[in-house]
Amino acid sequence: MKISKEGDIFKLQTEKGIAYLQLIKNPIDDSEVELIKVYLKIFAKEITDFTLIRKSESFFVQFALKSAIRKQIIEKVGSLELTEKDNPPKQFRTENVFGDGWQIVNSDTWNRETVKELTKEQIELSPWGILNDTRIKELIDQDWTLNKWK
Repeated sequence: MKISKEGDIFKLQTEKGIAYLQLIKNPIDDSEVELIKVYLKIFAKEITDFTLIRKSESFFVQFALKSAIRKQIIEKVGSLELTEKDNPPKQFRTENVFGDGWQIVNSDTWNRETVKELTKEQIELSPWGILNDTRIKELIDQDWTLNKWK
């Protein structure tokens, strides 16, 4: 059951302030979770002009949105029409658990390519997998970015 629509904006309280998440893609079935966009800019108080978050660095990640709503971890605060920049990426990256380097994962096929060094384009790839709210808060509060994840 879809309780949110693509484009919905949610606030997430962190140690340093308020961060925002956007629902990018609802799951096809119950075996999946939602794909969200995490905006890394922290705001001291709640905003109403959600176009401001678009100026923030961001990344895509899978997230159990329905569960976070039910547990009142996040709260829907608005909606913002999705643009071409919000199209779900086809590739993600993860640290190579089998050795050095990274794995580049195709989100459609789940095929993986192992690389020793990331290219400039690969550095911009979002994390592969599911993050929970605790980990997202930690990353935001630590001023984490894709470029620092090396």
